[in-house]
Amino acid sequence: MSDTRLNEILDVEVPMGTSETMQDLTVLAPPDLAHYANNSVEQDALESRTYIRQSMAQLSTAITEMLAIAKASGKPRAYEVVTQMLRSLAEMQQDLMGSHQSEQVLSQPEAPGEIHNHFESAVFVGSTSELGELVRLKRQERAEREANTITVSATHAANT
Repeated sequence: MSDTRLNEILDVEVPMGTSETMQDLTVLAPPDLAHYANNSVEQDALESRTYIRQSMAQLSTAITEMLAIAKASGKPRAYEVVTQMLRSLAEMQQDLMGSHQSEQVLSQPEAPGEIHNHFESAVFVGSTSELGELVRLKRQERAEREANTITVSATHAANT
């Protein structure tokens, strides 16, 4: 669909880009993937943040231009597009912050012997009688631990 056809459909008059305005556009070049072969976490994070910032700058320019179109047309759909673009910009900002947090987590050395167990959900495979026996044993273990634990209250400790 041509730009003039879009202008007719949207009922707007938008000046067509001239060679002067086209020179102002910055287009992101696709990354050279061979360059990323042996990058460190820090280098990858830096390049990721740089790319996000460049994308945010381009999107900000596009939002400004689209807002001018929306004002000129007065059409609700044009304003809806601006709103969606603003939402995309906010998501990019969150991605930028997420990149910082991810780099911090990945850069921290793990303590030796530290085991991270995280279960989203667990499934027991066996009969109901086996499950009941397992629950009973766990309850007994917990009761034994609690029986062997000495509890000292703050008032009792102050009196002794």
